[in-house]
Amino acid sequence: MRLMTHHVTSSGGRHFNEDALKEVTGPKFALLALADGLGGHGGGALAARRCVETVAAVFSRTPELSDAFLQALVEEADRAVATLRLERRKPASSMRTTLALLAVCGNDARWAHVGDSRIYWFRQNVLMQRTRDHSVSELVMGLPDHTSVAPPDKADRNRLLRAVGAGRGCRAELSNAVVTLQAGDAFLLCSDGVWSLVSDPEITACLSKAATPLDWCVALEEKLRQHLTCDTLEEHDNYSMIAGMVMS
Repeated sequence: MRLMTHHVTSSGGRHFNEDALKEVTGPKFALLALADGLGGHGGGALAARRCVETVAAVFSRTPELSDAFLQALVEEADRAVATLRLERRKPASSMRTTLALLAVCGNDARWAHVGDSRIYWFRQNVLMQRTRDHSVSELVMGLPDHTSVAPPDKADRNRLLRAVGAGRGCRAELSNAVVTLQAGDAFLLCSDGVWSLVSDPEITACLSKAATPLDWCVALEEKLRQHLTCDTLEEHDNYSMIAGMVMS
């Protein structure tokens, strides 16, 4: 099996691009990592870059897919970002980041995430799983219908319940089981600048017409442009994506 990939990152309508991407491959492993930095004025960009560089370096040394290893991987990134913040004397609330990673060993894969950067897994163009955001809005939407709470708004979507960089042993959410890869499997890692505008059905439709990861990314960027208006262009967040397809 071969995992073909393509990635895109853009500042969107913002002055800073605080997203970061990293891909590493070896003879029998691969790691795709995407982070969306928080903190503003470039601080988030530093946090995101340190995060993906840390997980890539640690995974490359001893790649494996166990719960303990993947949690330790994220905790190492958490400490690295927290240390960076202290070195730069930034407030505790700044220089944090989301993280989404896909880890592959041989023909097996697992994923982990913190925050609201998402991972999608498709098999033969059917959406099999999508990560659940660690945000206030996702929490509210998951409550029973009879629960008396106000419906989530845009501000709730931006309030994260977990982030890398607090330095307190950040816990990632892991995929439940190892996935044995098959030809026709596809993965998308993306920041909220993508999924906030492009719906899950649209992401699936773009994949169904794509022969390569490049085709998929091109189609998703076109969808983003279609959804943007003159009023929303300047407010559009950074957007990043890594598309992967398993080839026989």
